[in-house]
Amino acid sequence: MKLLNCLLLTITLALPVSANEVALKIANHYGLQSWNKVESISYTFNVKSPNREFGRAWTWYPKEDKVTSHEKGVTYSRSGEMNEEIDKQFINDVFWLLFPFQITWDPSLKFEDEANVKDPISGETVNKLRCIYNKQDGYTPGDIYELFYTDDYTITAWNFIRGGEGEGRPTVWKGNQEFNGITIATDHRNPEGFGLWFSGIEVKLK
Repeated sequence: MKLLNCLLLTITLALPVSANEVALKIANHYGLQSWNKVESISYTFNVKSPNREFGRAWTWYPKEDKVTSHEKGVTYSRSGEMNEEIDKQFINDVFWLLFPFQITWDPSLKFEDEANVKDPISGETVNKLRCIYNKQDGYTPGDIYELFYTDDYTITAWNFIRGGEGEGRPTVWKGNQEFNGITIATDHRNPEGFGLWFSGIEVKLK
């Protein structure tokens, strides 16, 4: 997962020049225009698979780039000293939560867009935006995320390719809910028995 960097201290609605029009339309579909009003966002990241089940609760204050791990009972600033293992977990979880916005926040991202492809889970005809991270930055450099989306820019599934190698693991995006102007896909599953969902979501505005 990529570092959010100090960009989050001064998030604006402007899209970095490296991102393309489709990325911005996806982000706007999920409420990017409301993000500057957000004071904090709280949520629990839940995972259930054949081998394990766990949850992690967070509160993120994006203007200050401050994070509270409720599981660990700690609050830290991402611009200061921090426990790297906790921060890795936060980055992983917030990527699932807000990926439609993440693709407008990282100026190093490269994109490839393709129309009329098959959704990897439903088999329906959709579009695909391939989001390619560089191999130098972040906790897991070189990751690739393939977003499958409809003509109204709703994400139906994604395929995560760790380090940009292999076929990846597709997961559905569904259960869209709106929280003070921010739309979040709360339910992610695949046919192999993996389930990931968000609960306890609260978006506070300034």
